Amino acid sequence: MIQEHIVEQNSPEWLALRCGRITASEAGSFLGTPAAFKKLLYKKAAEILTGGQELIRTSAKMERGHELEPKAKIWYSMLSGKSIRNGNFWTIDDFFGLSPDGIVGDFESGLECKAINQTDHLQMIETGVGCKDHGDHIKQCKFSMYFMKIPWQLYYYHDKFPNKYCGNLIDVVLDDDTIELIEKRAAEAIEFLTKYKEQ
Repeated sequence: MIQEHIVEQNSPEWLALRCGRITASEAGSFLGTPAAFKKLLYKKAAEILTGGQELIRTSAKMERGHELEPKAKIWYSMLSGKSIRNGNFWTIDDFFGLSPDGIVGDFESGLECKAINQTDHLQMIETGVGCKDHGDHIKQCKFSMYFMKIPWQLYYYHDKFPNKYCGNLIDVVLDDDTIELIEKRAAEAIEFLTKYKEQ
């Protein structure tokens, strides 16, 4: 049963909810190569057995993303005329969860905000390609769309550009091939992780 938890991102409560659950931010591995998927399963199994997550080292890119996320939401809201509320953390069941950057309107859509370097940002706006992590960003949105059952938007934001180039909004499409892969991998993940939960 899907349940919303009103918690602050990176708080002890938020980390506890993530522990042992495959989340949207890990969709790149969940929907990636078989080797990446298998490594993710062992990561989650280890979290189940130890009751905790290994320390995640923050990078300059991650810190910039956290810094710009509030600005990105304000800019998106100004341009769209739509309200955005905090995404909080959603548990799908004992095995899956997600923490959207925002929920637009009355569950009109979910929103994922990304702050990438200025060269990639401009190239993404002008050509639709250029960010090496774009594929994983799309997978993250598709994962969220599948489990939340609402549309999803990906918003690239950079605060140093003139207004015309600040934001790039993408309406993500959940295709049948991805649905099939999510369902296949979800079934495999549940079977794999259940044996560790039962120990």
